[in-house]
Amino acid sequence: ENLFQLLVMFWTDLSTDGKMHRNAIVHFSGVLGIHPTELAFRKPYDYTPFLSALLWVGRLIILEYALPLAPYVHLQVPWPDRTTYQDQAQRLREHIRPKYLQRGCLAPVGYFIERLQHGRAIARREGPRTNISWSPDGLTL
Repeated sequence: ENLFQLLVMFWTDLSTDGKMHRNAIVHFSGVLGIHPTELAFRKPYDYTPFLSALLWVGRLIILEYALPLAPYVHLQVPWPDRTTYQDQAQRLREHIRPKYLQRGCLAPVGYFIERLQHGRAIARREGPRTNISWSPDGLTL
């Protein structure tokens, strides 16, 4: 439960000045953008799958934060389970989504959506990857 609380703290950390570079998850995404053997930034085609996976993990953590399956009773501030909330869809729609899950919000998910869209725009502009391979006989491309 303490690890979950730490993850929630990372994903719900709102930027007060609009600068996301102080957030730990944003720093981690920057590390994911470095190719391990080339020690250079990854190309958009190589980086966006990592960013998408990180975004999905963040969404799942925020969903569990918003509507916990079971109560978290061992934390300093106990969290009730989802049955406590009368209208779960309204809670997600009015309180959680605008604050943490929308493009342009001041939470890490909003920042990652912006970066993902930027990477996709670059990938579209560069065009599809080309695949060049040798024929089975090894004589022609």
